[in-house]
Amino acid sequence: MKKTFILIAMLLCAASVHVQAQHIPFTVETGDKISKVSYDGKMEGGFLKYVFDHGSIKYYMTFNDKFETVEWKISEPSKGTDFKAVKKGDSVVLKGKFNGRDIDRVDKLNGQPWYQQMGISAGHVLNGGTVKFYCLRPTDLDGFFMTATEMGEVNYRGKTVHRVKAAPVGIGAKFWSCDYYYDCKDLTYAGYKAVEGGPGTPVSYWYVAE
Repeated sequence: MKKTFILIAMLLCAASVHVQAQHIPFTVETGDKISKVSYDGKMEGGFLKYVFDHGSIKYYMTFNDKFETVEWKISEPSKGTDFKAVKKGDSVVLKGKFNGRDIDRVDKLNGQPWYQQMGISAGHVLNGGTVKFYCLRPTDLDGFFMTATEMGEVNYRGKTVHRVKAAPVGIGAKFWSCDYYYDCKDLTYAGYKAVEGGPGTPVSYWYVAE
């Protein structure tokens, strides 16, 4: 079950929203393996928009002024993926192609916010407590609920930061969780940590590249 939540956690990692346009590079360390990813964000028409370029896959994210996701798109032409999810009232409408198959359904939010990229949202919405939210698992587009809880201040890579713990609601929380870190001064995203595999798998660390 742990592996089913790995990709969603990685995609929840994002950056802060304090400027009009941003290019934020991240370094990812897993054991002796080091990789680079980045997010590009800007304000457009009153909405915050980010693009996450993850090799052959591109994720397009749109957020409102409450840091809730209002639209999420995936493009991966090599695998027949051209998919969009849009918030409509208390529902998320999913349409398009995913890995070559047609997607056309509506998921209920049950009054919960949609935080597809909790890395952007958590630092601004928790206020010292816990929030329950809906998100989509990018590996199969299953919709499910998670919780994010502020855990206080810790040291992460030499900096004092706010730690936020995220985990799936229900039995999944016994098998897997992850940590997000936010700057104490301005709530900018500072990092991410999780074990992304079975026993013996090294911990993965995300941090903003210098």
